[in-house]
Amino acid sequence: MITTPDVFIYIILQFLIYFPAGFIILRNRMKAYPFLISLPIFICTGLFVELIILSIIGIFYVGDLVLVSTSIIFYIVIFRIYKNYFSLTCLKVTLKQSFRKIRAVHIVTLSIFIVTISGFSLLAGFMEWPRGHDALLHGYLTSILVHNHKLQTTLAPFAPTQSWLEPFGLHLMSGNLSMLVGIFPGESLLVFATTLLILFVLLTYSLVYVLTKSLAFSVLASTAVFYFYPALNLEYSLIGLYYLGAHAALFGDLGLVLFLTYVSVFKDSLQSKKLYSIIAISLIGLLVVYPPFIIIPLIYLIIMEIKSIVRGTKHLLQFIRGFFIRKSHEVSYTSRNNDLHSTSFYRTILDTVKSNHKLKFTIIIVSLIVLIIPFTLQIPNIFVPSSSEISRLIELGERLALFSEWYQFPFERFAADIPTICIVLVTIILAIDSLLKKKRVALSIFYLLYTGIELLSIREGSTSDLFWIFYPSRLFPILVLFSWIALSVYVNDRWIYLERLVQRKITSDSKARIRKVLLDLSKPIFAVVVISAFFLSAIIYNMSFENAKYWGNPNISFRNDYELLSWVSQNTDSSSLIMNDYSWNSQFLESFSAKNVTASHWPSSIDELAKARDNQIAWNRPEFIADFIRKYNVSYILLVDDPLDYNPLSVGGDNQFYLKTINRITYKNIFNHMPFLKLMKDGPEPDSGAVYKVVLNNSRS
Repeated sequence: MITTPDVFIYIILQFLIYFPAGFIILRNRMKAYPFLISLPIFICTGLFVELIILSIIGIFYVGDLVLVSTSIIFYIVIFRIYKNYFSLTCLKVTLKQSFRKIRAVHIVTLSIFIVTISGFSLLAGFMEWPRGHDALLHGYLTSILVHNHKLQTTLAPFAPTQSWLEPFGLHLMSGNLSMLVGIFPGESLLVFATTLLILFVLLTYSLVYVLTKSLAFSVLASTAVFYFYPALNLEYSLIGLYYLGAHAALFGDLGLVLFLTYVSVFKDSLQSKKLYSIIAISLIGLLVVYPPFIIIPLIYLIIMEIKSIVRGTKHLLQFIRGFFIRKSHEVSYTSRNNDLHSTSFYRTILDTVKSNHKLKFTIIIVSLIVLIIPFTLQIPNIFVPSSSEISRLIELGERLALFSEWYQFPFERFAADIPTICIVLVTIILAIDSLLKKKRVALSIFYLLYTGIELLSIREGSTSDLFWIFYPSRLFPILVLFSWIALSVYVNDRWIYLERLVQRKITSDSKARIRKVLLDLSKPIFAVVVISAFFLSAIIYNMSFENAKYWGNPNISFRNDYELLSWVSQNTDSSSLIMNDYSWNSQFLESFSAKNVTASHWPSSIDELAKARDNQIAWNRPEFIADFIRKYNVSYILLVDDPLDYNPLSVGGDNQFYLKTINRITYKNIFNHMPFLKLMKDGPEPDSGAVYKVVLNNSRS
């Protein structure tokens, strides 16, 4: 089974593979930023570039060297561009200069890299295998792709007439990784999903730093990936999608964050052809990994295009008016837009009080009050683990949320999460405020658009009509992440003005030094307080394997069955029919390799459905096993150690797990006395599972 060092090495290998394509495309754009800050953006861009290239190549071939070969081509291009810098003398000079220029940003960023990669590698090594129904499906589709060595539109060879409705991006990337490093498709799926989760943290960190130049707020925003409020379902968090196996949605969500990165970092050239060519990388990637998510970026681009047209028309009308009336503007549009002090949040407070603008003043006060609420409600979570009972204060907060029912508030789950409601509300207000001041236009429009669509899609009734395609539960985790990204940027903007205001009031050198120290410490202290209030319990909860123990970590029986599943994968061909049951471990066989099994969650025809039902009867009544073997020409029987049996709807069940009526020891006694069965592989324990081969001559007698 895969271990923590394996995961760590495979993640670093992927970073090396994805890096060169992103570096070539964005190197000129990111020159103004430290290399470590730009690195996550390079890697994510390279990941989607590789995805697009491999999707084209995959029509003809998917193989073990395809992933690395395209990367080698990009490395050759880099070498040609920078060949003068690869001499030994230049390398020595570069290294010396790099060591001399080491700053806090390099140390903090490198620490974020090491801690994040090591932490999630440890988590994946602890889990050993992806869990959840989604992971079963994705593991099966990855095995099919690896087996066929190319993309296909059906589930051939087992179901040639069954169309493949899932987007193939996740399976393509994990399949190529599986063949490159020689691990099973299911293990590759876990490694690739872990890579995606790590990139969420790193990309969020880089995005906020590029927008704010603040290490404190960058760290603060990146911790939002861990956010998990106990009142919500696990699926309503990014790390929950990882545990539950919704890795395709996780991949699509990363594409949305990458799109936001492009439009935020390159906001000065939103109308340039080069930017749109870069944006196309994330858009095409979204089509390949999770097509419904592309609707939001497309709507955003349409809005920005309309805004550009309206702005151009407005300037034209102003020019014509000025030409005829011979009167210039007293204040230029550009200078007014760039005046930080006249458009700052705190200046607005002073102007509001002086001019008695009650509406603006009310909005500001409400925002400050709402910002305090989640701190008060979430602080007990620092001391109360998420796995235990929620504290009385949190319960009281959830009950207070029932007031929303009086106003017909439509979001049941969302209403229970008061901290998130408050954060979203405050961020919306600040986004509107920034938009009215023509500050952070690209970020504000995107955030307001995304939030509006998400809230509409959660609304009861609309999910089955216009907005069903947005899968609210799969978009909600990104709403939380986007809220913290935007909030970090907006608060930093206001903080800059506050710092300048304080600096202006300095009257002596001694006071200047003291206030400078206080100002330098203010952001880190603020970030520590917020992280402690909102994210510390979630970080501890997830990184202490509480979720992984319940959702991700296979039980002891899986470790016993791993050798059996591995043996079947390596010693049987796809034409051999394997009789298996509906236990959880048995279903993972299709994540090891593409196998023809009697118990599958996805019967693809009437005959397959009949076989699945007969299979369920045979396992419950062993006297029918011999007849079942002869009727369907079974080649092998897989007896696993898992004591629980799943009862799927496809065979008339209720989708619940039940303790098997006949234990594996009884089964082994029955199988050992069947003359047409030969023991091929026994489990590691005396009472564990086994693999039996059907002897052809006796089976037809």
